[in-house]
Amino acid sequence: MKKLVHIFELIGILFFLSCQKTYTYEDRIYQTKNVIIIVMDGARYSETWGDTNHTYIPSIANFIAPLSVVDTNFYNDGYTWTSPSHLAALSGQNYNLDNGGAELPPFPTIFQYFNKAYPDKISWLITSKDKLEVLTNTTQTNFNNSYLAHTDCGINGLGTGYREDSVT
Repeated sequence: MKKLVHIFELIGILFFLSCQKTYTYEDRIYQTKNVIIIVMDGARYSETWGDTNHTYIPSIANFIAPLSVVDTNFYNDGYTWTSPSHLAALSGQNYNLDNGGAELPPFPTIFQYFNKAYPDKISWLITSKDKLEVLTNTTQTNFNNSYLAHTDCGINGLGTGYREDSVT
């Protein structure tokens, strides 16, 4: 747990430092407009980034990655079920969250912190799995039912079943 917290502290410091700079490329000035986090649930490293041909992720490798930051040195040292794993990635906390979508996390995720800090901005959670919709809310009193992200999860929200990844 301490190791994971230290990693998120380091990420926070690096993020803060990166926000202090404007980057230029070919005489153009870029400022961050959108942040998109892509998580591949259950993907094996050997069949994704570890495969130099990127056989199963050609669009991600050839079109998205060159315009992005790809972190292939990311490990889950906590629970490895879908919901707890995604919760750890979005909150920095290991917690054995119900894997079926029947339980809200006991603490907020990046969506609620972002929405509180930037009320004029919009955040979205888009997933093939309906059960992950719970990651936009929390039981914590100061955030419960507040600062919620927009969602497009599963077929039509929590309890409606999974949709095909190709649709997502």
